[in-house]
Parts: sequence; C-alpha cells; structure tokens
Amino acid sequence: MIVTLVLEISEPVFLGFMRDTKMGRREKRKQQYQNQMIDAALASITETGLARVNVRQISDKAGVSFGNFHYHYGGKDGLLLQALRKLLTEIKVLVRQKTSSSDDCRNKLQAYIDAQFDPAIFTTDNCTAWLNFWNEASTQAKFARLERINRSRNLSNLRFYLGRLIKKEAAVTAASDIHDFVNGLWMHKALIKDGLTAAHALDSVQRFLDCIVPVKQQLISKPKDQV
Repeated sequence: MIVTLVLEISEPVFLGFMRDTKMGRREKRKQQYQNQMIDAALASITETGLARVNVRQISDKAGVSFGNFHYHYGGKDGLLLQALRKLLTEIKVLVRQKTSSSDDCRNKLQAYIDAQFDPAIFTTDNCTAWLNFWNEASTQAKFARLERINRSRNLSNLRFYLGRLIKKEAAVTAASDIHDFVNGLWMHKALIKDGLTAAHALDSVQRFLDCIVPVKQQLISKPKDQV
C-alpha cells in the first residue's frame, strides 16, 4: 500500500515534470527557429533590399522549409515585423540595464543613448532593416503603427531625462533633435558603407549632447526610472 500510494502521488508530478521539460525544449527550438529566420531575413535584406528579397531566398538561407516559413509568418512583411519587434525589445532591455546603474540623470540620459549604439545592436543588417521599415511605414498601417509607438516612447524618455537637466521647453526641442540625430546615424550605417562603428557613432552623439547639456550641468530634480 505504501508503494502504491507513493506511485499514485509521484506519477502525476513526474508526468508534469516531463511535460514541462518537453514544453521547455519545444519553446527553445521555436526560439532558435525564429532567430534563424530573423537573421536570414536581415542578411537577405542587406544583400538585395526588401523589394527584391523573396521568401524562398530567406528560407533557403535559414535552412528551413518554405512551408514552415509561411506557416509562422505568412510572408516577408510578417517576418520583418517580427524582426523589428525583437530588435526593439533588445534595445529596451539594454536601456533598462544601462540606466539602472546610476541615479544621476545626466548619466541616465547618456546610458539611454548608449543602448542605441551597443555593438550588438548597431549593425549593418539591423540598420538596413530599420531603413526599410521606415520606408514601409509610409504606406503600410501595420508598420506605421509600430513606428509611432517607438518614436513616442523614445521622445517620452528623452524629454523625461532632459527635462531634469534643462528647461522644459528646451527639453522638448532637444529630445526631438537627439532622436533625429540618432536616426540619421542609423541611416548612415545602412546607406554609406564607410565602416562607421558603434564607437564612432556614439562619439558623434556625445559631442552633440554636450552642446545641449554640458557634463557639469546641475540636476534640477532626482529622476525616477522612466523606461
């Protein structure tokens, strides 16, 4: 009876553990598959451009079947959206990591900008995909919505940090200027193959930022995390 009782109690637990393990492996495979597809899509867009790239080219490069591609994404637009969401999530995680290390608002502002030029983020493939995304956003509602959300979030965070370093009215203009400056460097990376590195790009933004908010600028009020 004791053995039977133990089995009756343990078997569901064991089966649940096996089910969770299988689900974990399945989720891991799914994530690996998605990363393969996204990496292949970004590389293909860089090579031939969004207009010329096709689903077959991406699926062949990723080493997955044509049918699986359509099952998961429906087409290259669906995959591009997924790639951009992944990129934005990675940037958001970096922002939180970098801004959490300091209570100084000037440092938080710098850390927020640093995240946009992390070497793992500021790549030719990512910048090229982003440039194509801007183009699609002008004509496709699903891309335009993502662009509006991302722009609004960036401007809100920049205004938040700048507003504690300079006058509120100036902070609104400065946030827009910094946002456009960063976008310009991403566009440069995508269009001009002159070896622009993340470090060089960040140095350019740093000089621009120093003109707006000097390094020794006094803090108006202690910030709270915004992102």
